[in-house]
Amino acid sequence: MRKFLVISLLLLVTLASCSHDDENEVFIIVDQPGYTGIVQAGSKVVFDVNATSIEASLRSITVTEQSASLGRNILLDTSVNGKQVEFSFCYHVPELLSDDSAKVNLVFEACNVDGVKSHMTLVMTVSSGYPLHDASGVTLYSSRSGNPNGLMLETLQTVYVGADASVNADIYDYLDSAAADTTSMSLRWNSATDVLFARFNDFNFADASVKTLVDSYRASVHYSTIKDIKAGDIILVGREEQVIGAIQIVEVFDSPGVENDRYILNIKKL
Repeated sequence: MRKFLVISLLLLVTLASCSHDDENEVFIIVDQPGYTGIVQAGSKVVFDVNATSIEASLRSITVTEQSASLGRNILLDTSVNGKQVEFSFCYHVPELLSDDSAKVNLVFEACNVDGVKSHMTLVMTVSSGYPLHDASGVTLYSSRSGNPNGLMLETLQTVYVGADASVNADIYDYLDSAAADTTSMSLRWNSATDVLFARFNDFNFADASVKTLVDSYRASVHYSTIKDIKAGDIILVGREEQVIGAIQIVEVFDSPGVENDRYILNIKKL
């Protein structure tokens, strides 16, 4: 599933003087040619910056990011020379995980050697359309099958985990070596990388978003293992308080013998 991060820009220009009455000595103009107002989360936006000082030489230019969720971050603080400076500034659009939308201000400020300043503020309304990665029809075999029975969440690839669990799989089907029944699936998952599990069958998997993943994981109780897995279950996974994604159990096949015992999964993750 791919969503888009919507940013609407309202340009507010404010000229301010530190210690001089002449407020028109320094100017700074920021432009973004061809900007459509829609960018994908995690993408980059390049701004053209033009700063001018009428009398004295320019001394510095700063770019500051400000928002309630991100705090205040200085993205650029550079010394400059001359009465006019032009350059391109590449802004990495933030990935806001927990808010439906947030205000983000980019403040571009120029200062000359006399201390006269001018700033231009770009006020952004950012909606959390961070895209989720998804995979459908992933096959995770049982621990007794001899087939890939572990899952790596970073790549969504399956791996084989032996009886000693020496492969550090994020999720693997548990092998109970003491079980009397050696043909049935364990229907239990463990982790070799401290992944935690939470069964959350009321989670709206089809319309999952970053916000619903974060909120649902925070509201759930997490365990180091999960048992009695069945078709229709939705299992949230994460580490400590940080969600990773959601796994939908589409089917569980516990066939005669062990070779074809498997889970069929749909996965959505950050």
